[in-house]
Amino acid sequence: MKGFNKKILLVLVVILVSGCRVETKNDDFILQIYFTPSHHENWSWAASTEMLFDYHGLYYSQADLVDFSDYYFSYSSPSIHDISWLFWDLGGIDSYVTGTLSFGEIKAQLKQGNPILLQYGSYYNGQYIVIHGYDYSGHVYIHEPGYGTRLVHYDDLFFHHFSGRGRYWESSLILVH
Repeated sequence: MKGFNKKILLVLVVILVSGCRVETKNDDFILQIYFTPSHHENWSWAASTEMLFDYHGLYYSQADLVDFSDYYFSYSSPSIHDISWLFWDLGGIDSYVTGTLSFGEIKAQLKQGNPILLQYGSYYNGQYIVIHGYDYSGHVYIHEPGYGTRLVHYDDLFFHHFSGRGRYWESSLILVH
């Protein structure tokens, strides 16, 4: 019985360790956007925005972005439209807000070098993730500031759990490269 417990423990360790990284295949399409974790629970918008500014060769820390939002909007949880304005005002980066996207639309935007910021939940109190890649079997690569980088099926984007709460995909912000 003792040997059996060791084998189960070894299998569990292998499963946990292998789940800590996302492996890519040769035919996957991935934009080189570096992951940044959220520094505070309600700063997924700031972490996602920081990642996307970095992709465009600009650096603004999450604290800078929150301070900027507080100063210009008088609140630290901006809407997705406010975030679009931040990209333009701070970096001259054009973007537009739309609703949910089909898998084909995601692939087309990424192929053009346009990363996508997804907003979940309410207008001013949502959660944000960055889509930065896809594979040909219907999966997308996401950077989730409170969790990490992972590969999820496109169908699983519509409803997502954040901190134990389920939220629906409400809107998308596409950065135009």
